[in-house]
Amino acid sequence: MRSTPPQTYHRMTNWNIKSRSGPAPLFALLAMTAADAFVLPHLSFQLPLHDFDHSYHCTTPTQLQIVWDPRNAEVGSEWVDFPTPSQRTELKKEAKRRIARKKMPLYFFPNEETDGPWSLGTFEEVWSLLVEHEMITLRGICRKDRKSVYQTALLFCEELEDMISASQAGADNDEGNDDEDESNTVTLPVAVLSYQGHSALIYCPTLPTDHPDKFLLRTSVGQKNVWTAREKPLRDDRGQIIKEPRQVVDE
Repeated sequence: MRSTPPQTYHRMTNWNIKSRSGPAPLFALLAMTAADAFVLPHLSFQLPLHDFDHSYHCTTPTQLQIVWDPRNAEVGSEWVDFPTPSQRTELKKEAKRRIARKKMPLYFFPNEETDGPWSLGTFEEVWSLLVEHEMITLRGICRKDRKSVYQTALLFCEELEDMISASQAGADNDEGNDDEDESNTVTLPVAVLSYQGHSALIYCPTLPTDHPDKFLLRTSVGQKNVWTAREKPLRDDRGQIIKEPRQVVDE
């Protein structure tokens, strides 16, 4: 079980993932355990993370958490599962629309990585697709064992989360921000929305809310002044709306 403090998004640009001297970031340790002779290349690529409206807190691999208004510390203290059941439903509907329009990106795992472990290059390619599209389909998962598809996809997403978090922590250290509050570290959730056969649909909210391709998620949990359903009118036994009696104003 992983435990991290609540984390708040702030404006981040030019976020570099790179190897550096000193303690190895977590994604490097993961790669080294995957292959003893694996040599980490020097990485430096831009992750366009901009004005996020959400803050995420991860407690377990299967229960990602989200708070919806980190801009106001007095609002949104409650955490809710991410994605919520209603959000998961909306994301699946959006996925069907993208598939129908042939706009759903696909990534095929190499034969030698079908069951994991995964190379750093695989993480980079998947991340680059998520940065642009937020939602992609992974293909070729556990080609010889369909029962392990979900757990394998979940493990891949968990390791990708760790890679994102470790990369941001390394960038903060390189910039001399060791004394700053750890809650400023950006962590993005990578969620498995569904799986079928040897494929899995995954989602990561990477795009800013003003991006034209951003799929906006709605919630009324943990945030004030948000959209709520209109109150339903009272009805009688026949199902007819009960109208309020008119008030007569004395002249």
